[in-house]
Amino acid sequence: VLPQTEEVPALVTGVAAGPDRMVAVGQRACERTRDGALGDCWGQAWISTDGLVWEAVDARTSGLDLGSFDYVLHGPELGLGGVAYGPAGFVAYGWAVPTGSIDAEAQTATIQPTLWRSDDGTSWSRLQSPEGFSTTGLMLTGPWLRAITGTDDGYLLGGTVYGTPAPRAAIWASPDGLDWTLAGPDEVFDIGAYIDTMEVPIAGGIAAFAVEPSTDEGAGGVIAVGSSCPSATAGAGPRGRAWKKWDWTTGDCRARIWRSDDGVTWKAGAFRDASGSRVDGYAATTVAAAEDGLLVGVYPRRVLYSGEDSAWAASPDRKVGRQLALAASGVGFDAFIPKCEVADCRRKMLAVWSSAD
Repeated sequence: VLPQTEEVPALVTGVAAGPDRMVAVGQRACERTRDGALGDCWGQAWISTDGLVWEAVDARTSGLDLGSFDYVLHGPELGLGGVAYGPAGFVAYGWAVPTGSIDAEAQTATIQPTLWRSDDGTSWSRLQSPEGFSTTGLMLTGPWLRAITGTDDGYLLGGTVYGTPAPRAAIWASPDGLDWTLAGPDEVFDIGAYIDTMEVPIAGGIAAFAVEPSTDEGAGGVIAVGSSCPSATAGAGPRGRAWKKWDWTTGDCRARIWRSDDGVTWKAGAFRDASGSRVDGYAATTVAAAEDGLLVGVYPRRVLYSGEDSAWAASPDRKVGRQLALAASGVGFDAFIPKCEVADCRRKMLAVWSSAD
């Protein structure tokens, strides 16, 4: 069980394994001011040498300063969204309020996607934001990060670029966590239009990564999964965006898969069975790679698996839901992390289940 205090609940969002330790990261409830309002915020990290006994890192001295909640009126929750281990150590991403972005007169602050790096998971340094990583406007036009993974020669970040008039799935590659390159070609990452939720718009994009095991023939490739809405109508919408009214019965949105040999140049694909028919699923949310194939979690409540022939089949076990985030590491364990709203996590234990097989 991952330790947390009753006074400041936390939520695990990602886990990564290095050569001598594992690091988990997540969101931590912002602290209250004297008058009861939400004030200063920090991300949370935990470390473990075996995946069973975990130690919570002191958030206030960790370097995971997220800024103040005072003027944040919209956008993702402040906190860390994921972590990966690679050549430059542990790199984590999340959302924070940059220094100088608070407009006290207008009482607003723009949160930004943010990166941190650490050698050991206890002391973190905020990295300079790469070019093009800033978000603007009420609907936060710009990058929304949702996934990270480490490889032998660098790191990959995945998510969506909220643009005008349409969104774009996005993958960034970096050798060191400092310099990032947006992968292409652009047409491979076309994901259709936005979905009108009657609140903040959502879109498809990259949700998770997996690195295929190396073989005698060389290093394995990289897999990314997510979703797109290719049949969404590009009608006029607020602020010049293309919108699609979401209807669960239409099946407009589909689970998607992307493959790459080098993390920079990608090819898009679909989940199809041996006959070539598309396997149902609105969005792929998790993926794990093994020597004998791939395992992909798909909403709603389905697991797809594929062997060497690349044909996909749906698992008959429909009890596996989107509430489980599957994180596969290179040291032989899978961590299933139950999710809850960060403010509600004070009534739930944060737990990791480990398995060698």
